[in-house]
Amino acid sequence: MLFRFKVFVRVIMLVVIIVLNSCSKRRNLDKDIILSMVGDSLSGAVDYILEEVPNRRTTSSDALSDYYNFSDSLFDSTDDFYDIKRQLVRYLSSINQQTKVKRIPDVEILDESFVSQSILNACSYRNKYWNNHLSLQQFYEYILPYKIGDEEIQDWRTYFQNRYGYVLDSLLKEDEYVPAERFCFALISELKRSRKVNIFSSNRFSMTTRPISLDKVDCATCKDYCDLVTMICRSFGLPVATDGLLYWHTWNALIEKDRTIDFYIEATTRDNHLKEWLDVVGWHNLPKIFRETFHRNPNSLAMIHGREPIPPFFRNPYIKDVTKEYYKGFDVAIEPIKNRDKKYAYLKVWNNGFAFVDWAQRDSENNFNFYNISDSVIYFPSFYVDANQNSTMSYPFVMSSDGGRRDFVPNKDSLNTMTLWRKYFIRRDHNKYLKAMVGGRFIGANKEDFSDAEVLCEISETPKMCWNEIIIDNSSKFRYLKYESPSWSHGNVGEIEFYSYDSEQPLKGKVLGTLSSSSDETTKEKVFDGDVLTYFDSLSPHDSWVGLELETPSRINRIRYISRNDDNFVQRGQEYELMYADFDGWHSMGRKIADADSLVYTDVPQGAIYLLKNRTKGHEERVFSYENNTQRWW
Repeated sequence: MLFRFKVFVRVIMLVVIIVLNSCSKRRNLDKDIILSMVGDSLSGAVDYILEEVPNRRTTSSDALSDYYNFSDSLFDSTDDFYDIKRQLVRYLSSINQQTKVKRIPDVEILDESFVSQSILNACSYRNKYWNNHLSLQQFYEYILPYKIGDEEIQDWRTYFQNRYGYVLDSLLKEDEYVPAERFCFALISELKRSRKVNIFSSNRFSMTTRPISLDKVDCATCKDYCDLVTMICRSFGLPVATDGLLYWHTWNALIEKDRTIDFYIEATTRDNHLKEWLDVVGWHNLPKIFRETFHRNPNSLAMIHGREPIPPFFRNPYIKDVTKEYYKGFDVAIEPIKNRDKKYAYLKVWNNGFAFVDWAQRDSENNFNFYNISDSVIYFPSFYVDANQNSTMSYPFVMSSDGGRRDFVPNKDSLNTMTLWRKYFIRRDHNKYLKAMVGGRFIGANKEDFSDAEVLCEISETPKMCWNEIIIDNSSKFRYLKYESPSWSHGNVGEIEFYSYDSEQPLKGKVLGTLSSSSDETTKEKVFDGDVLTYFDSLSPHDSWVGLELETPSRINRIRYISRNDDNFVQRGQEYELMYADFDGWHSMGRKIADADSLVYTDVPQGAIYLLKNRTKGHEERVFSYENNTQRWW
């Protein structure tokens, strides 16, 4: 009995020692020491930083450190995007997927000297011409923070001031009153001039773990580039933040006196990046726009939800809704048709799966009031249960630009026949590739240099975004066949199939053609590999062609081709499922194997929101309504 008691005492003492050691590591930074370094006049800035330091974390792991050592050396050794991408993917795939990433409290890393220097450096740019429109609180929010997210802590201010200080020097030589917009875009221009900008969306780890490493990259995620721009601008006192629907796309925001200027390092336009990006992705508006913050937002759902489970995105307290800085939004009250015992409800949107974009609290009348939501977006009111299930609670709806609300209620007494061609809208870039094929020619010859060439046919109108077929009326036999693309088109053809009169299978032969823009990604061989998603992209915009050398001359009966495309069109032999949305979720209209380039569904309830899924392959899906016998994409 005495022995057990002694063992018990020793265990308790060991626990106490561990706890004390842990507490000693989680020390608080000494405000008095910091004030002695920065001066009492900066007491407010010190309070602003110290208030949040206990809540901040830094991501760390041995595998992460090894990865960034590897990526640093990679970017130092080459600027070939495709080579970088290959090596990054290969390296990331070799890392143990169970690697544990630690999130170390910043109080265990920071010391008073670093915090003091960071505050002094930031405040040395207070009340400059390009930021004197800021309130003190705005200066704290958009310039003072020592970090952006959970990246490795480094003295990036000093680094970027030394690296890009000449940009400011050159501006001040011309005019001492440098406006924020001019200064900001001078930095961006220099940043773009000194590097290639390639978006790489499959990084397992974010490059922001080492801020200074970002200055080397020619290939990174959009969030990485946003963080890089934010740190460079804040180093010189420019009030810049990161905005977006943060798990889809982000950009930078310059906080001016009476407006927010949205921009992005990769964009072709200097500002108004959001509009340009929306044109590319085919949306009128984003459903909601959030801004990353350094301080926790006390009004965020993460701070007030209590014990009720909430979606992962809203567990982040370091975001705030800034939609009103971009759009004139609308308020809407939703009364649940399908009810649950939940305090909070959400609006979801569909983007290759549901994503939660807004939340509301139940009021005394059992309604959920959502504020400042965008028009021209289909919203699905829902409850959240857990990561594996959530519950739609009412009909999908959309707000019009004049504030009117339209609910999509399936009318099961009025049935329709629907002809469907696609499961996803055609992007702007792919429309460009379609139009670029106009003027392209298919040519046959019996001499290798095509000196005896005959034009089999010419593409005279914009092709469809699916397989296009041309019947050939020419009795000659040819050994050499090619597609000759128009000038400025870089080839950009996805697949070509030549058929002879005596064969139902496409002809095979030695692939010929001009050089491609990539040694293995966009070669001429991709046109004949049977994969519609691969394509030929020529190194030169002019005089591009791709073709075949046949073993024996053949008379060509027909040609099938498809432009560079997205593989989202209906294809024969693949299985599809049409679904419509009701107040309680998706309802299936059944699965079908396509026997043509379109699908026909009968007895479909009118007035609903629909979704076409390819059950054979692919993941891109867009909701649509069916109006005037046409799919209208939302």
